[in-house]
Amino acid sequence: ILMSTMVYIRWSHYLLTGIPAAVLAFVSLHYAKHGKPIKSGILVAAAFLTRFPAAIAGTAAGITLFLNIISLDHLKSLKFDLREIREVLESEIKLGLSFGVPTAFYFALNHFYGSGFFSPVIAGASVPTLNPDKYLYGLYFLKEAVVANPLLLFVPLGLYSVFRARDTSFYPYVSGLALFYVFFTFYPHKEPRFMLLFLPMLALFAAHGIREVHLPETVSSYFTREKLVVAAVALVFLVNFSLVFNMNTWDNAPRSNYMSETADLEGTVAGLNPAPAVYGDFKFI
Repeated sequence: ILMSTMVYIRWSHYLLTGIPAAVLAFVSLHYAKHGKPIKSGILVAAAFLTRFPAAIAGTAAGITLFLNIISLDHLKSLKFDLREIREVLESEIKLGLSFGVPTAFYFALNHFYGSGFFSPVIAGASVPTLNPDKYLYGLYFLKEAVVANPLLLFVPLGLYSVFRARDTSFYPYVSGLALFYVFFTFYPHKEPRFMLLFLPMLALFAAHGIREVHLPETVSSYFTREKLVVAAVALVFLVNFSLVFNMNTWDNAPRSNYMSETADLEGTVAGLNPAPAVYGDFKFI
C-alpha cells in the first residue's frame, strides 16, 4: 500500500525527502514500543536531521515510553508509585539525551560556521500561506491521501478496529499519526508530499482495516481476500506509476533553444542533477 501510493512514487527517487525521515521515525516508535529509549532517540535525531518536522516522532516516542510503564488503570486513577515515576524519568531522560546530543553538534556547527544556532529551523518555518479554503479546513490531507491511493479509505476502519479491541501495540503509531496530522494541519503551507512523514502509519492502519473486511461467500469462494488485495495494490501501483511517468514527460525544447541561442551551444544540453529523469522520458536542463 505504501509503495503504490502516488506521493511515494513521485518522490521516491529523491534522497533528502520525507521518505528516509519517515522510515527513521516509524522505526523509532517501534523501539519505543519495546522500551528502548536510547535507540528510539537516536533514530528520532537522525529523522530530524533529515527532515525537521520528523522530531514530532520524539513526542510520540515519549508518550509510548510513558504508557509502557504507567498502566492505564493507574493513569485513570492518578495513582503512581515511586518505582513507576523513577522508571518514567529514566526513560524520558535517556530518550531526550540520545536525541539532544547528536542534534547539538549540528546546531553548534550552524552557530560557528553558519548564520545562527537555530537558523535552519527558523528558515524552514518561514513559509508562504494560502487561503484556508484551499486546505478544506483540516481535511486536506485526508483528501490527498485518498486521491494518492484509494486503499487508504480503509484507514478509519483500521483505527476503529484498534480502539475497539484496545490493542495497545498500535498506540505508538496512533499517537504518531495524530501528532503529525495535527502539526501539518495547522502548518500554514501544505503540499501532498508532506504526507510522506506519516504515510507509513496511514498504510499500516489501512492494511489493518482491510484485514477486518469479511468477504461474502459468493466472492470468497472464487477469490481469497489476499488475492483481491494483491490485485488491488498492483492496479493502484500501475495507475499511479503511469500518472507519475506522464507527469515527467514534457517538451523541454524552449529551454534548450534558449540555451543554444544565448550560450552558443549546439546539441543536447545535459543537466547536473539526473534525479528528475528517473521516472520519465525526456531531456532537461
